[in-house]
Amino acid sequence: MLTVFAGCSDVARAADHNRRFDINVEEKTLGAALGKIVAQTGITVLYPYELAKRAGMRPVHGRYTVEEALDALFEGTEFSGGLTENGTVFISVSGVEMATDREASVQSGRQIKRTLLGSAAAFLFGTAGIYGHGTVYAQDEIVVTAQKRAQSLQDAPMAITALTSADISRRSLVGMGDYLNTVPGVTQSDFGVGRNIIVMRGIGASNAEEATVGVYFGEIPLTGIAQSSATDIKLVDIERIEVLRGPQGTLYGSGSMGGTVRNVPKAPNLQEFEGSLEAGYSGMAGGDNSKIVAVLNAPLVEDRFGLRIAAYKYDNAGYVDNIGASDPAKSALAATFGAIVVDEDNVGDTEYVGIRASALWRPVDPLSFTFTYVHQDLTQDGYNEVDPALGGYKAAPFFLKQVNGGAEKLTDDIDIANLVAEYDFGSLSLLSTSTWFKGQSDSFRDAGRVVPLPLPQAFDSGKDGVVQEVRLVSNFDGPFQFLAGYYFEDLSTFINSELFWGGDDALLPGFLGTDPTDLFGSDISFAIKQHAVFGEASLDIFDNLTATVGGRYFDYTRKDDNSQRGTLSGGGVEVHEESGEDGTSFKASLHYKPIRNATFYAQWAQGFRLGRPATPAPAAVCDVNNDGLLDGTSAPVDPGIVRSDKLDSYEIGGKFNLFDQRMTLNVAAYNIEWDGIPVDLFAIPNCGFSVTVNAGEARSRGVEVESTIHLFEGVRLDVAGSYVDAELTKDNPVLGPAGTRLPGSARIQASVGAQYDFTVATHDAYARADYSYVGPFYNDLGQTFHEVGDYHKVNLRAGVNIDQVSIEVYATNLLNADELTYVILPGRAYRLTPRTIGVEIGYRF
Repeated sequence: MLTVFAGCSDVARAADHNRRFDINVEEKTLGAALGKIVAQTGITVLYPYELAKRAGMRPVHGRYTVEEALDALFEGTEFSGGLTENGTVFISVSGVEMATDREASVQSGRQIKRTLLGSAAAFLFGTAGIYGHGTVYAQDEIVVTAQKRAQSLQDAPMAITALTSADISRRSLVGMGDYLNTVPGVTQSDFGVGRNIIVMRGIGASNAEEATVGVYFGEIPLTGIAQSSATDIKLVDIERIEVLRGPQGTLYGSGSMGGTVRNVPKAPNLQEFEGSLEAGYSGMAGGDNSKIVAVLNAPLVEDRFGLRIAAYKYDNAGYVDNIGASDPAKSALAATFGAIVVDEDNVGDTEYVGIRASALWRPVDPLSFTFTYVHQDLTQDGYNEVDPALGGYKAAPFFLKQVNGGAEKLTDDIDIANLVAEYDFGSLSLLSTSTWFKGQSDSFRDAGRVVPLPLPQAFDSGKDGVVQEVRLVSNFDGPFQFLAGYYFEDLSTFINSELFWGGDDALLPGFLGTDPTDLFGSDISFAIKQHAVFGEASLDIFDNLTATVGGRYFDYTRKDDNSQRGTLSGGGVEVHEESGEDGTSFKASLHYKPIRNATFYAQWAQGFRLGRPATPAPAAVCDVNNDGLLDGTSAPVDPGIVRSDKLDSYEIGGKFNLFDQRMTLNVAAYNIEWDGIPVDLFAIPNCGFSVTVNAGEARSRGVEVESTIHLFEGVRLDVAGSYVDAELTKDNPVLGPAGTRLPGSARIQASVGAQYDFTVATHDAYARADYSYVGPFYNDLGQTFHEVGDYHKVNLRAGVNIDQVSIEVYATNLLNADELTYVILPGRAYRLTPRTIGVEIGYRF
């Protein structure tokens, strides 16, 4: 029986072989996928009914001619399709036309039209091989939503790195630090568990500034919950990761100057009851690690309502040895102050506990509601900070007299709720995303790591807020598309701290001349309300040339309250300010697609970050000569305000599918002009406090390359590399002359991954090796701290699936590299996690 799918559109229009359509197909079976194409193009399709349930169709997203869409749909399958002059599609399998004898005789008089490329293009871009009978090494298409609409990764006219759920599993990715340093142009530095700084293309922030890289968990913004850090929700049950390089000010707003990271969780499956249970054990120099992860998906009402739950617990051993009591210099210093120092091995045990629950309700096909709740607790006993002067994984903090029973500790709790409502009108889709969050952090640490005095310090901080976004996205059958949206945020933050004396109270006046009960304390709070409207519009100037323009208008108000008390504050500081600002951010780009397997683009884009009042440094200890300047610098001890900073980025790039789809090659080059950079400046000698000033003008230039190559059946090679040249372009009396490198990013990064998929006694198995290199760089603009980076890291992983059971073994940091990864201050730094070897066992149902 021959099945006929006929569309309702004008047949003449469908028969135009050069006309492009917006096509979005996710269906896996032949019948369902062809039905979607018919609905979106108006073509007529003939194929045998018995083939309707054949699976293996590839997803198709983007603007294609009918023939290009069929090529993409059937890539790597036994099917092919041809379009007749009158707009009818006939499906072939293994080269045999699937039609009746009568129909075949009718078809014999028709010429199936195809566009044939020259022999060179066929060799490079692989258009001829799709219909051949040899082995096809075509790569799976990755669909991304980076531009807030679904599109193929290779068609998106921007620099994006995407990792699938399989990549996450086979590369042992648990947190952002496991993959960001392998992405071209990206450096991620942990300054403690749950604390991180991400620098993209040389655009970064200090650990006291608002972030320059936005981080999202699905539709949930995570940036800023921990100041410059983004809460590192563990990569459990994740569909894909998208790393957008370059400013995203139009669609993502403030805080996405350098780029954006999107971790997209798996949505509830409304058809299948499924789940998994994983347990793991690993060992390293500091002790034992363990993990347990559980995932459950339940379609409670088939096709209408489903629930998906993921829960996890990670226990990781500390690996830093405190040697205060056995270090002669630290012991003598402690005796001088009447303080206490102790020896303790493997400090920094960490526990992550989290749960995520998602409910998807689709009352009717065009309408859906997705509610997501995320909770994560983090506890760390002691810090993984090292003192570079002691070498290796060693530190020598004072015992925290009067604080938390004497032990350093960190706790983080976060709760997030998000509701996404979406209605698909066909040519338009309307989406609303509402997020509520609350985060709380408490820490106890030795400030004597910074100044040679026993000064226990307690921090209490938190953030809560509401974020709302509504956007309308077109899916027109024509050359024009648009996106329009509204954004609102209402955020409140507090950071309280108290400094204590950790030595003999009777000795304090002799050292600091103050009362041991009245050293220093601060209470900081600020609230931000922001409204913004944004939009983008694109027009197909020709079938293969698209122009896009976009813009964002924002208006915010901010209220700051900052009080400092105690003798070390210079008699107390009170700052109560309200400020506000409005502004714009724009972009424009051209996207040229001469053939299906090649994309070129050129883009100008702006990014911005909101300003704020500046917190003064206490003059009593940071301006001892009372000249109004931070000691050893020409910066005022009270700068007054940190101005908003902004940048302009100019980028060109290309994306290619080469050698019969065996290879993808993506390249980009950029020039970024950055103005008004805020940087923390410390006194000389260090007083334990800093002030923030605008560094002036800077430029970042670079190139990025990444490629995936299927060398032969089962063997895949991933290669990436980048060069970043980020430096001041104008002499600055505070921070240095033109040519001074910006902190936080390596000039050179490179990574190579090799994966082999094979079978062992009919069971699927794999082996993978990953190598990455991060070049040397500094975390401070003056380059007075220790140099970090310049390390080589090797990871290995192998596994086999035996029915529903998976067994995997792995080694991370196989060469046991121990270079510094981040330096907060000369006595406070972090190193690579030592070599870890482990095994994981999973069960899926």
